[in-house]
Formats: sequence, structure tokens, C-alpha cells
Amino acid sequence: MLDAAGAEAARAICDQHPDHIDLLLTDIIIPKTNAFQLAEEIRARSRGLKVLFMSGYTDGIITKHSILKAGAAFIEKNRLRFDWPHGCIYINMRLFVFLLLVASGTYAADVCNPANLIGPYTLQLSGTTTISGASKPATSLARVVFDGNGKLSGTASSMFEGFLLGNPVTGTYTAKPDCTVSWKLQDDSGAFQNFSGTLSADLMHGQFKQTDPGGAQRGTIRKLPTTCSAADLQPAYAFTVSGTRIPMQGAGVSRAISAKGNLDLAKIAGVKVDGDCAVNFAITVTADNYGPETMQFRGFLVDGGREILAIQTDAGAMVTARLTGQ
Repeated sequence: MLDAAGAEAARAICDQHPDHIDLLLTDIIIPKTNAFQLAEEIRARSRGLKVLFMSGYTDGIITKHSILKAGAAFIEKNRLRFDWPHGCIYINMRLFVFLLLVASGTYAADVCNPANLIGPYTLQLSGTTTISGASKPATSLARVVFDGNGKLSGTASSMFEGFLLGNPVTGTYTAKPDCTVSWKLQDDSGAFQNFSGTLSADLMHGQFKQTDPGGAQRGTIRKLPTTCSAADLQPAYAFTVSGTRIPMQGAGVSRAISAKGNLDLAKIAGVKVDGDCAVNFAITVTADNYGPETMQFRGFLVDGGREILAIQTDAGAMVTARLTGQ
């Protein structure tokens, strides 16, 4: 058996052993290349080569998402029970030689089962947007529920031009085995917004952006518990806040807000936790070059209350916050 850790290693092995490889056994998803194109390359270098694709997904999932080409041989990884040693083994030199091509450990983690994207998630988005014309800061926070069948629904709150806007939203989504997901949301005005991002292999967290031209680019998505209570709050949190505050009247100027620190739960004012994991609270912050300021936030508890993602809801504030349990 010849063991290759990636596409380049596989090509090098084939160059070293032309026409001496009988079977290529490869993950469907491998780093930096297309497994099917690579298989054709190796076939050209090893006459008579057979190819067997493998995946941690079941045959049903592979077929449903049209991942394999018609006629390609496939086996589920959990059906493989060989105790293969690491390195190269030649069995009678020409009788039978494997080329085993598998993704590296760090890449293999980036494989997801789209059917498992189901349940409530929170979306925190910030940045500047030019969708309405001139570049303006904006923040938003949403709770959406993926139904496992390509549809989602929930609520969204946005701070734009200093005003807090809230709407129910519905939409559709597409999740793929490479952990990418895209979705389209429609609010009660009928307007659509489009987003895409990448999730972790366990589908618990990830990053995303708005894909409409001029949309905000800094998005965080986190899986939510099905229910929360005040008992989930941690005794103390480290916090970071950042964003922009604009004047709502008069001739004032916009200013950047940036602060971080630590605080005890007892110093977080007016904490209210809802059953859907929404939390409202106020903290007093001393931002860069400015005196103490009390800020009102709306957020969601994630990771069992060990983290809170939030946006400031005071007029004129396009500010996000992240609190991490200590």
C-alpha cells in the first residue's frame, strides 16, 4: 500500500511507480483539488487503474446531493475494517498495490452532513453597507430556525442610520457537504437579502457575510440551545464592544466605539433572559477617549450561557458586543 496525504503526494507517487498501481482508494473531498479530476490524472499515469471513492457520508446522502458521477464506485468509510499500516507496502511488487489518498486531519474536519443543519441559530452581522447609497455603518442580530428541509424562519433586529428595526423573516437555504451554507431572507416588507458562509464540521459555529452588492461582511453564526433561562448566565464575563455611534440630531460627528474589560454578573444591569435564549441587559463602558457610558444591548446566549452575542439598541449606535464567561 502506498499512502498519500494529499494530491501532490499522490502525483509524486504515481510518477515514481508508473503502471505499478492497481487501485486508487480516495476520499471524495480532499484538500485543494477535485478528487474526480485527480483520479483521471492518475488513471492516465497508471494503465488499468481502478478507482474507489470513499466518504464518511452514507450512500444515501452521497446520492441525494449528486456528489458522485454516474458509474463511479463508492464505499462508506464505516464499512472499511482493514488494519492498514502507515507507509508503503509492496505485495509481490505487481500483484496488488493500493494508493490510499486521504485528506489531512485538519482538512478532514471540514466535512459536514447537510441534514444535520437543523434547529435555532443566532446571526450577528456588522460592518458598512452601501445598499442604500452612501456607505453607512450597520449591525443586525437574528434568531432563525433551519427546518432540515431547505426552509428557515425567525426574527431579525437591525440598527441602521441609528434606528432599531425589527421584522419577522422567512427564507430558504442550501447546505453542502463542504460545510458551506447560503440562505435568502425575506422580511415583511417583501425585500430579500442574501447571505453565505462556512460552518465548522459540527455545525455549531461559523462565519458569514451578506452577498448582496454593498452588504455587510463581518458575520458570526452560532447554534442556539432549544431553551435558556437565567440559570445559564455565568458569574463573570469578559467583554468587547466595537462599532460606531452617530449623532441623531444637531451637528455632531460620528465616533468610533471600542472597549473591552471584565465584569461580574451582578454589575450587568437589568438582565432578562427569555426562553428562546434572547437576553437584554445594560453595561457601563469606558470607551477609548470617552468617559463612562451606559449601553443597552440585546443578544443571545450561546454555548450554554458561556457566551453572549449582542448589538447595542440605543439610538444612534451601530455597535456589537461579545461577552465570554470567565
